[in-house]
Amino acid sequence: MTVLFQLPIDIHVYIFNFLSPSDILTMRKTCKTICTATFLRVVWIAALKGMCIENTVYDPSFPIEEMSIRDMERAAMGPQKWEKIVNKYTDQPTPPIHITTLSEELIEYDAGRPHELFLIPGGRFLVTLLVGYLSLWDLSLSCMATPKLMGRRWMDTAVCTIHPSSDGLSIRILTIPSRTDFDTNK
Repeated sequence: MTVLFQLPIDIHVYIFNFLSPSDILTMRKTCKTICTATFLRVVWIAALKGMCIENTVYDPSFPIEEMSIRDMERAAMGPQKWEKIVNKYTDQPTPPIHITTLSEELIEYDAGRPHELFLIPGGRFLVTLLVGYLSLWDLSLSCMATPKLMGRRWMDTAVCTIHPSSDGLSIRILTIPSRTDFDTNK
């Protein structure tokens, strides 16, 4: 077993690519060499990207360049923590971890509540469809931040669907017009 601890650090980093985030944290407890390797930024970038792929989370939800190693650890562990909470409360309602409220003043729209909400996988971005308006919100990674309106566009649309692009770096929004008076033969 001492051979494993004498390997170069880049080999440890390579091995971590095959481990879950919780396994990486467990490896941290084995020795100083591996503990040091688990605090490398490259380890948690790979773990976070792996979590996004495994859980079909929208990759740009996480501004990796701006995140600390601790932030990346927390984000990469998110699905496992969520699963643990759900399993703990399988016979009971699951308590909310964090609730973000879009107040009417924040939405700045007086025609009522959104009739469709789409939470982009990853939980950071929300698309709302109000009568005539399609809005994109950044809910932020911080539970203390106020949701920020990223963009709003007038659309004469009744139905909307959202899907990630094939490369996972953007989202595609398909809208269907609410008008039926257009000529389909054109």
